[in-house]
Amino acid sequence: MGISREQDAQYSEQDAQYSEQDAQYSEQDAQYSEQDAQYSEQDAHTTTRITSLLTLRFKYRTVYRLFPHPDVTQPAPMKLATSVVSLILMSLLMFSCGQAPQRQEKNLNRQQIEQLARIQLPPSSKEMEVHTESGIDSLIVLRFTLDQRDLDTFLTSAGYTDPLKEGFRPFSSQELRDVSWWNPDEAKDVIGGFLNTSDWASEVMVDVSASQPVVYLKSYDL
Repeated sequence: MGISREQDAQYSEQDAQYSEQDAQYSEQDAQYSEQDAQYSEQDAHTTTRITSLLTLRFKYRTVYRLFPHPDVTQPAPMKLATSVVSLILMSLLMFSCGQAPQRQEKNLNRQQIEQLARIQLPPSSKEMEVHTESGIDSLIVLRFTLDQRDLDTFLTSAGYTDPLKEGFRPFSSQELRDVSWWNPDEAKDVIGGFLNTSDWASEVMVDVSASQPVVYLKSYDL
C-alpha cells in the first residue's frame, strides 16, 4: 500500500528539519573546535610563563644549595665565610633579576625601539609611549596609535601572520601598575595574540574601538 501525497509532504518536511538541525550541529562543532584551538594557544602561553618562573626558582635554589644557611653545623670561620659569600651572591642575583624598572623613554629613538621590540613601526605611528626593564632578561612595552590602513602591515612585519583573536587579552593593566599610560583594561573591543620563539616572546593587543587603532605591545627575552 503506497503512501499518500500528504504523508509524503510530511516526510519531506521532516527531512528538511533534520537537515537544518544537522547544519546547526555542524556549526556548533566548528565553534567548539575554534574555542579548543584558542584554549590550546592560551595553555601554551601559560606554560611558557610558568617555565620562566621555574627557571628563576631553580637559580635561587641553586644558590641556597651551594651556600647553605650559616646556622648549619660548621666551624665558626666557615660559618662567617658562607654567610658573606651567600649574601654577596644573593644580592647580585636579586639586583639582576628584580631591580627597579628603568624608564628609558627619552633615550630611545625609533630605531632602538624597533630593535628592542623586534618590530617595524609604520610611518603613521604616533603618540608613542615606551617602558623598558632590564636585568638578566630585557623587557620593552609599547603603546601607540597608527592608521587603520597600516595595521595589517605592521602586524605581519611583527610576525603575526595569522589574524588576531577577537576579544583575546594577553595582558592586563595590573601587570604594570606603576606605568601610568599602560591601561589595556580600558579598551572595549580588542583583538590580540602572542608569539613564542626559543629566545624571545611577544604579546600584542589592539584596541579597535578607538577612532584610530591603539596598539599595546610587550616583547621580552625568555
